[in-house]
Amino acid sequence: MENRGIILCERCQHHIDTQFHPIDPILLHSSHVPSQEQVTKTSDLLEQESQLLHQYESTIRHQRHTLERLEVAKSRLEAIILKRRSTISIHRRVPVEVWRTIFLLACSKDGYFLTIDPPNRQARHRTALLQVCSRWRSIVIGCPEIWSAINVNLLGERYISMGDRMLVETFLANGAASPLTLHVTVRSAQHWAKNSLATWELLTRHFPRCEWLSLKLDDYTILSRYQGPHFTFHSLSSFYFDAALIPSSHPMDWDSPFWRALRHAPKLTKVYLPEPRKLPRNSLPYLRLTTLVIGFTDVDDAAELLQVLELSRSLRSFTLSQVQDLGSGNFDHIIRRVEMPSLQSLSFCVDGALPKMDNPILTILFSSLTMPVLSTFKLACARAFHNPTQWYPPLLAMLQRSSTALRHMSLFIHPVHCQKDAWEPLSILLETTPHLSYLEFGGKWKANILLFDGTPLPDSFISATVGDFIYTPQNAVLPNLKQISFVGIRLDPETLANVFALASSRSPSRLSSTVDDVRALTDLRVFYYAPQANPDLKPHTVEEIRRLGQEGVKILLATDK
Repeated sequence: MENRGIILCERCQHHIDTQFHPIDPILLHSSHVPSQEQVTKTSDLLEQESQLLHQYESTIRHQRHTLERLEVAKSRLEAIILKRRSTISIHRRVPVEVWRTIFLLACSKDGYFLTIDPPNRQARHRTALLQVCSRWRSIVIGCPEIWSAINVNLLGERYISMGDRMLVETFLANGAASPLTLHVTVRSAQHWAKNSLATWELLTRHFPRCEWLSLKLDDYTILSRYQGPHFTFHSLSSFYFDAALIPSSHPMDWDSPFWRALRHAPKLTKVYLPEPRKLPRNSLPYLRLTTLVIGFTDVDDAAELLQVLELSRSLRSFTLSQVQDLGSGNFDHIIRRVEMPSLQSLSFCVDGALPKMDNPILTILFSSLTMPVLSTFKLACARAFHNPTQWYPPLLAMLQRSSTALRHMSLFIHPVHCQKDAWEPLSILLETTPHLSYLEFGGKWKANILLFDGTPLPDSFISATVGDFIYTPQNAVLPNLKQISFVGIRLDPETLANVFALASSRSPSRLSSTVDDVRALTDLRVFYYAPQANPDLKPHTVEEIRRLGQEGVKILLATDK
């Protein structure tokens, strides 16, 4: 007889591997007539098996109920475990201050957290953050800085919807505890619909909150029409203003609440103006300004500009982006001494079109400004109209007057495609600035100066001057130089050899043991033009860069497209 293992229930110890009585196949034949004994025996088996089936069904119902209760308990336990794990996760351990910084970076676009330029609006990131979890929602709503930078374009014929206005209102409300950064562009106000007008009025009510205010208007009078209550710009530190000229038929009311508040803004130190003549001298607190940027000026503005600079006794940084391109003229009657006792940074035309080095407006400024503490000077220009191969005397004179404090200079000239001997030596310029520690020297390009293959024509003069900086006991040019950059040069083998010779002659390891009165060069950068962006450097070039790095000079060679 075959031995079989007995399987018992762990809980009740009953057999769960029941052996059923088999059915004799003969009994299943249709022609078979069962005997009385077989009927009796079969009836007894049916009764036993029916009872057992009922028992199984009862047990299954009980076990199914138990299984359902276990499934419910399992789901509840999984939820508890998930929550408990979240309490010790990295997400929970990150301080709120760090989340705020992350959210500020994620939500900002071009410095603004909300941009409305009908029919477009950009505030999607913030909406997504609000829906992640209650903690993030609490952090976002509780961080007023995330709601405090708004850019709105009110362009007349473009429709500002009710949703746009309500979105602006939400941002202004949620960011109420933070100073406001606001940029508003206004055009064709006479065609505004109801929501556009309501949005403008809403924004003007929050002008006193502004820390940075930018207004681009096609009509000055919209500020004069503003009839809000008297207020003060108690937080305003930066003001950007660009508007059309005042029409003679609608003179500006400079005594309106807006301009009165601006004149007395206690923290206003940074101002951008498109042109100096667009605002009268009494419209801004020039005495308190530390940074002034003027977009454009022409000869008619020159006298006004000098008066503005003369008033700005506290000015530390002055940038003139673009000047009128004039060939020649005599403007000696405008030139006069203008002392700027606090000016430390001066920049001319770096981001605009290239004027001639002897441009009349630049001549007036070169000849008039006296800046005893000037430390940084930037100039982009083309060769002089007269004597195009000479350094312009008024420029040299201004640098000479400022040489005591001048440490950083960036000079970009229109590419000079001539031999080195055809231009005055660079030493004539450098002799006026003997204390420089940083020099950026290069070519600034125009699109029409191209080779036959479409690549820019590199500057031959600047490339040829690299060797002038190589230190020898007889040539200690710029003895305090620590960093130098060459921009837009042709990096041929001769120029590259001069770059390495320059770095080697001024390396810390070379000078520290032999020279006491010349500072070591620590940073040398070359931005050159090549047919392909970032071409691979040859192995011996890479090895030379590595060797000079070990000597203490960091060298960067990169294409400048």
